[in-house]
Parts: sequence; structure tokens; C-alpha cells
Amino acid sequence: MKVGELSRPRLQGLLGGSGLRIGIGPFNFNIRTRALPELSQDLIQLYAGYELVADDDIVDFHVSVERPKNFRRWVRPQVRFYDDGVMPFDPLPVRLALPILEWGINWCVAT
Repeated sequence: MKVGELSRPRLQGLLGGSGLRIGIGPFNFNIRTRALPELSQDLIQLYAGYELVADDDIVDFHVSVERPKNFRRWVRPQVRFYDDGVMPFDPLPVRLALPILEWGINWCVAT
């Protein structure tokens, strides 16, 4: 099954739960985000042709994009990228959620 075949509610459920497991080139990614349901539409468009990875396949990178749980939720909201729980970049404005995910995926592959 491909990402583009998922309904938006199903994709949001995966992103907020166990994660969206997709193959990007030779790597498998598990992408999660609990606080950014609006990111799901961007992911459907961007990764529509990408295959989902089976639950028993090895995942190379576990990444997430999350909003901080501090006052930044209300004042100039930000997002953070995590790779296996490590935040390699400074937080960015919430409007850059998709770019920080893409930059983070590229960073994972490059490092």
C-alpha cells in the first residue's frame, strides 16, 4: 500500500500512534507527530507514491516533529525535530513543520 492510498483520518491515527512507516530510498522511516494533525495533508501530497513498510521490517530511523510543551504553545508556536529522541536542530516556527521534517530526514541520511 502507498501513502497516497491512506485516508487522512487513518494517516493522522498512524502519525499520532505507532507512526507512519515508509520506505524512502534504501531507508525505512517511522514518522510520528502527535501535536500537528495539519501535517498529515502535506505528507499525503509529498509522499503519495511511497510504499508503506511492513510492521515486521526493520526501521532505520525513528523521527518525530513535536510542539514544545511550554509557553511556546501559545506565544509564537514552535516545532522541534527529533531523531530517536535527540533534537539535533533548534526549534523553528510551527509554519515550518514540513520543512523541518524534510531537513531532518535528509540529516538522518547524511549522518
